Amino acid sequence: MDITEWQAWLEVLRRWKDRFFAIDPQSPLSLQYLGELDQTVEDVVEFLETFGYDPRPLRVEDLEARTGFDECTHIYAPSRTADARVEDLKKRIADLKARMPAHSVNPSMIRELEDLEDELESAKQSTKGAES
Repeated sequence: MDITEWQAWLEVLRRWKDRFFAIDPQSPLSLQYLGELDQTVEDVVEFLETFGYDPRPLRVEDLEARTGFDECTHIYAPSRTADARVEDLKKRIADLKARMPAHSVNPSMIRELEDLEDELESAKQSTKGAES
């Protein structure tokens, strides 16, 4: 996916951040489009998770059926609440800190920690903004 396509996706996510996406990954149109973008259903799921969505596989003919992304008729992806995002980031930071050695910490781990802490601060600000 080139930078223009990523920017378009990011703009959609910014505009619709408090809503959800529902796509039909099995339709010929979706499969063709994903193929043209050199993407898979798993790539779409990962992308949505990265930007704070909670993708779930569905079968529209039986919404209670357990299914995987490889067999679903649709992907339902509601946005995570700001509070849930804050808690998720706190857990990720704690996990990363637990994996850090006492000495000679890898610079990439330090960068990841700083990025997560920045993201946590931003998420906390979003929570405050939503409350006012």
